[in-house]
This record gives sequence, C-alpha cells and structure tokens, in this order.
Amino acid sequence: MKVRGRILFLWMCYSWSAVYCQPAIDSLEQLLAGSEGTRKVDLLNELSYEYLYEVTGDRCVEYASQAMALADEIGYEKGKGDALNRLGSHYHNISAYDKALDYFLQSLAIREKINDTLGVSASYSNIALIYYACGDIDKTIDYAERSLQLTEQTGDKRRQATVSNNLAVFWLEKGNPLKASKYARDALDLYTETGYKRGMAASLNNLGDIYVEMKKYGDAIVYHRKSLAIYEEMADRNSIANSNLNIGQLYLRQGNIDQARRWLTRALNETKNINSRENIRNIYEWNARLYEQTGDYGKALDFYILYSGMNDSIFNEVSNKQIAELQVKFESANQAKEIQLLNQEKALLDLKIRKQQNLILFFSIITGMLILTSIIGLFVFRFKKTVNAQLKEKNTKLYEINRKLVASKAKLEENTSSKDRYFNILALDLINPFRAVLQLAETIHDNHESMSDHELLENAIQSYLTTHNLFYLLENLLYWSRIQSDIVKQHPKSFPVYPSMMDLINALRIHAERKNIHMLYNIPAECIVYADQQLFNVVFRNLLYNAVKYSSPNGKILVEATRNGEFLEISVEDHGIGMEPEQLSSLFSINNGYISPGTMGEHGAGLGLILAKIFTERNNGILSVQSKTNSGSTFRFTVPLKKPTIAA
Repeated sequence: MKVRGRILFLWMCYSWSAVYCQPAIDSLEQLLAGSEGTRKVDLLNELSYEYLYEVTGDRCVEYASQAMALADEIGYEKGKGDALNRLGSHYHNISAYDKALDYFLQSLAIREKINDTLGVSASYSNIALIYYACGDIDKTIDYAERSLQLTEQTGDKRRQATVSNNLAVFWLEKGNPLKASKYARDALDLYTETGYKRGMAASLNNLGDIYVEMKKYGDAIVYHRKSLAIYEEMADRNSIANSNLNIGQLYLRQGNIDQARRWLTRALNETKNINSRENIRNIYEWNARLYEQTGDYGKALDFYILYSGMNDSIFNEVSNKQIAELQVKFESANQAKEIQLLNQEKALLDLKIRKQQNLILFFSIITGMLILTSIIGLFVFRFKKTVNAQLKEKNTKLYEINRKLVASKAKLEENTSSKDRYFNILALDLINPFRAVLQLAETIHDNHESMSDHELLENAIQSYLTTHNLFYLLENLLYWSRIQSDIVKQHPKSFPVYPSMMDLINALRIHAERKNIHMLYNIPAECIVYADQQLFNVVFRNLLYNAVKYSSPNGKILVEATRNGEFLEISVEDHGIGMEPEQLSSLFSINNGYISPGTMGEHGAGLGLILAKIFTERNNGILSVQSKTNSGSTFRFTVPLKKPTIAA
C-alpha cells in the first residue's frame, strides 16, 4: 500500500518567461494580427502554450505548426526549437509518448546547435519525463541530472527547484529514499527562497511520501500536514482533498482508526468542491477500506459501490438496486432459495415439453382422422387422387413439426444441463472467496494483537483483492442472468474511450501490482466511439482482468487502441500462460471444460469472456483471440467510430 500523491512538474513552456506571466489569449491574438518575423513566431508559440490543456489540443498543434513553418521560412532556429518543444508537450499530454519523444529530441538538437542553455535544460527535463512515463527509470534520472547541471549554471533557483523536485520522485521510484530526501529538501529550500507556494507544497508532499517508504509514518504525517496547510492557504480544493486522503491513509496504516476516520471524512467532505474524478474515486476506496477494517461491512459495501460507480461511470439507480439485491442474496447464503428458483425453472421447462407432447398427440389425432377420411374417400373414385395428395402433404407437414419438436426438446434438455453444470461451478467459485474472506477475518480477529503491521497489511490486501474479485463475479452473474431473461437494453451514444479505459486500468492496477505486472497503454485521448458505454466497459474490464489473472509475475500487459477503417480496434496483450488449441475452440462456450485457475490461484467460471463476446457483438463489433501456450494471449475487439448509417 502506497500513499498516493507524488507530484511532478513538466516544463511545458517554450521559454521560461512564459511560465510566470502569460498574457490573455485575446491580447495575444490582437498582438499577432500586427506582427511579423521572429515576433510573430514567438506569439504563435505563446498562443500554442495557452491552448496546451485544451480538451482536444487541436489549436495548440495548429499554432505550434504555424510557428514552426514560419520559423523555417525566415531561418529563426530558436523559434523552431520552441515550436517542436510545444508539440512534444501536447503529445505527452495525450500519452502519445513515441511522438512526444521524437519532437523533444528534434527540439534538443536545435537548441544544442544554437547554444540555448535554458532550452537544452528544458528539453532534458521533458525527455526525462517521457522515459519516466515509459518505465525506464535509469534514463529518466540520467536526463534529469543533465538538466539540473545546466539549470545550476543559469542561477535560476525556481527552475533548479523544479528539476530537484522531479529528481526526488525519480530516486524514490528507483528505491533510494535517502537520495530522494536530499533532492526534495533542496527543492523545498529553493521554493521557499523564491516564495513559490505551490512548489513548497509539492516538495512537502513528496517528503511525506519519502518518509512513508522509510516507514517513518509519524514524520510522513507531519510533512503531509504542512503541505495541506499551504494548499488550504491557496484554496486548492483538489490538493486539499488529496492531502486529507494521504493523512487518513497514514493513520489507517498506523492502526489509529479514530484519526483515520477523521481525516478520511474530511477528504470525503471535500468531494463536493472538486472535479477530479480520480481523487473522488480514491476517497471512496479508502473510506471503504476504513469501514471494512472496522468491521462495518454495510458502510464498506456502500463505499465500494460508490467506488465502482465512479470507476465505470455507468451505474444507474436500477443497476445499483439489482447489485444490492444480488449481494444480499449471497451474503445471507440463501442457497435454498436459489435451488428453489432453479427447480421452478426446471418445472417450467418440463411443462413446456409436456405441452409440446400434447401438441404432438393433437396432430397425431388429426393425422388419424385424415387417414380415416382417405379410406372412406377410396370408395369414391373421383376424389381418390385429390385425397391421396392432401394426405401426403399433411404427412410431410406433420413430419416437419415432429422433427422441430424433437429438436426443441433436445435444446431445452441441453440448456438445462448447461445451467446445472454452470451453477455447480459458480457455487464453488462463490464458496471459495467467501470462505477465504471469513478465514482472513477470523485470523485477524483471533491474532490481531500478536500480528505485525506487515502481516495485518498483507491480510487486509488479500481480503480486499478477494472481495474485489467476488464483486466482479457477482456483477458478471447479474449481467448473465439479465441476458438469459432477455432484459439487457442498449443505449448507444457517442463518448470518448480514453477516460473510461483509464478508469478501468487504474481500478485493476492494485491487482497488477500484486503480481508486479507492468501495465503499458497507448490510447488516443481524442478518439470518440458510438456504442453502449456500459456494455463497452464490461467488455474491456473483463478482458483486462483476464490478462492480469493469467499473466505471470513480473510480466507486462499492453493495451492499444488503433483506428481500423470505420472502427476502433482495442487489443489487450499479455505474456502469460497462454492456451492450448482445445481451450481456444470452446473458449466462449458455457460448456467449456478447460476453465483453469490464474497464475496465483485465482478462480473464475469463464463467464466474463462469454459476456465480452456477447456485448461486443451487441455493440456491432467483433471479438477475436490469438494465444500460444507459455507465450501469452491477445484479445482484440472492435467498436464503431460513429453511428451506423441506415439506408432509406
């Protein structure tokens, strides 16, 4: 368990003067109208900066591209280097790290050529952040320290503080809290000297995280409270909520339940003042953990449902009620009622079969009457051929009806057998997690006084993971039961995939961290699709959970989204245990006999993949899989980019 909240600063600006005082956009555009030459290039770059955090970033790219074209035309190398740096910053924002790195390297080459010390330092720092995002911590530290050396030569203390602050985070990530502490204190001293409050708060926050890694929780709380005091002075509601959350987590880690409840409640009260969905989600999650640890499972469940709702952004009042009802059924272990429902369903099937048998008898009687009529008709020559022809036609129809009734009976019997088999598997998959949670609770209850903090933490994490897996199993069962009852309704609309996918990736990150699995993703931030968002999230979550489940420890999972004609193709690739050809042939069948546990013994009835295939097809897409034993699996599914055109 890590205290979330380490803060990095990205050197987005093309020139350092832009950081401290940006003219209003309308003023810049007025100045642009009457400018030319190098002045016009600089103004275009400043306008590009102003639009850097625009949702699509289109105008940021447009102004930077104009600046680069004009700088090329007049031979203004510095302006071209600044424009390239701006484009790199845009692609960093949308997680297109390959493009961002290419633009930062082009900018670096120009700035080194013209001896632009400040620009070179900024390029080094931004390249470091790209390698950090890609997980190469050694290259990250190398470029960051190069940037610090150049910044120290300029004597600009605020820029020096920014690089030192980032190096504190990098060294902490590398596992060297002593070096991280040195850089964080350097940054704090420099920010204090220059009076930059946001930087002071960030450095104090990072020092708190460093002391968490050093297991000095008391010192960590002191630094987070100092950081909170500055954020309160600045009235930064998002940061206030995050600091309260950090402090609450630390008290919970110390076992100080009263203080943990106090600070987590303060964080919860801040949710109405903030717009950070990630912060709100984390606050819900940690309040759920608090009540779970205190044994108030009712409130814990309430917060887990809020947490899940914030993750998926799809739960309405009806689905929440259905989830609650299903949860109550399983928590009360009312298996007798479930068996009764199954027996009623079997009785209904038997009744349908009896009705069909009666129908067969009815048609048999009709057939007898027709035969009798035909025999009588034999005495009348003029009707002989006509009656024989009618009798042949009726017999053919009766044969077809009988054949269909036999096939229908076989299908009903097969469905009954499949449901019996699946509910037997499902009962085992439900009993095992419940038994595990009960055993963990019993262990903590009986031995909590003699258990170390580490042992308590491990038991709590295991309880959380087991409960989380059980929650997903129940949710899949709900969707499956609704499919069987044919009550799943679709509500297609246009929506961006990036927020939904990132919420689901972050939701499963703790499962991946448990196996030390590195999750990589390349998702276009601007991509809009047309589909039912709830069904889309169920498909992606089940494929991502499946990849974590069957990935080997220390492995990697790659998520990519690419345009393919009129569709967006999303792939989830793991390098885990893979599948045999026999498994692939029956992977999406309820009668699949090859359901195997995950690499750490995770259970599952295979229902998630069946739902993924059904919901992909209902969203007008295709789900496919490639797999090889001991080499991993790749699942791909498509979703339309726009509403299908209906022919007149």
